[in-house]
Amino acid sequence: MNGRLAAFRRAIPEIARICKNALLAAAVCAALCLLALAPALFGFRPFSIAESASAAYPVGALAYYRFVPADKIEPGMSIVLPGPEGNAVCTVAGKDIESRIFLVRISQEDDRAIPFEYAEGVPAAFCLPYGGIVIQAFARPAVFCLIAVLIGLLAFGGLILPRWAYAPKYGKAREELQR
Repeated sequence: MNGRLAAFRRAIPEIARICKNALLAAAVCAALCLLALAPALFGFRPFSIAESASAAYPVGALAYYRFVPADKIEPGMSIVLPGPEGNAVCTVAGKDIESRIFLVRISQEDDRAIPFEYAEGVPAAFCLPYGGIVIQAFARPAVFCLIAVLIGLLAFGGLILPRWAYAPKYGKAREELQR
């Protein structure tokens, strides 16, 4: 019984190290989640940019927008428009209040008339490049399977292999080497 207790006492520092690293990883994940969700506290909604006419909002970025009434949107402002492939960020080139239509610039050659009701809102001044691509990737189950396999390999490599590779240094073999 004393041998098992001694082995457990020797394992306590390693268990504590593993727990500390797991808590650190959980804290980093929680901090990243809070950073991603913090704009929602101020009325912003996240979206992934599928099409953009503005260099400030690159395609594939994670951006935030807030609802702004159409009468407060002026020419030169960017607006968010829903589309079949995803949300697009367009620049308002003009506005007709009587017919309730925005003239938006999709690209240098393409201007379109969009009803006021179709505009989702005004994007925030910040975005996270490639963040939208990462979020869309996590919408697929294959990505979660790949992550589970990678975590399993890391756990195997970090916990099992060192014990196996350096087995002579532990237990009775270690005592024999010291003689």
